[in-house]
Amino acid sequence: MKESIRKNRLLVDWKFQGALCLRVSFYWLLCQTTLVATMLGFLALEAQADLHPYDGSASPWRFIMPAIVGSSVFLPLVLLDNLRMSNRIARSFERFRNTLNQLCERQQSESDAKPTIDIVGDRKDAAATAVTPLDQMS
Repeated sequence: MKESIRKNRLLVDWKFQGALCLRVSFYWLLCQTTLVATMLGFLALEAQADLHPYDGSASPWRFIMPAIVGSSVFLPLVLLDNLRMSNRIARSFERFRNTLNQLCERQQSESDAKPTIDIVGDRKDAAATAVTPLDQMS
């Protein structure tokens, strides 16, 4: 049962999936800013082309707000789909990170359990055993 709950989690790895969702949200905000700037720019160009003054009846926000509201409705759906699709990658990252952490902990516990070795002392013993057969030959 615990495995089925784990499979149904939407947010597996906040570091990876959170950054991905923040990036999508930033791009959405950039797109909205570009949309507003473009529409206001076209309105300014159109007002300069017309020789009669701007009467205010054709407010630019009347055209911009439906686009912003419509895309705001779809942003949570896009983020949800983004989380679902990134789960495939995030689970692999999480599994790899957990395995790597377990390996590091295991190596650390093994190195703590081993007694410290005197490298110089070991070399002297190895040198002494290597020299002994030479002494026996002469």
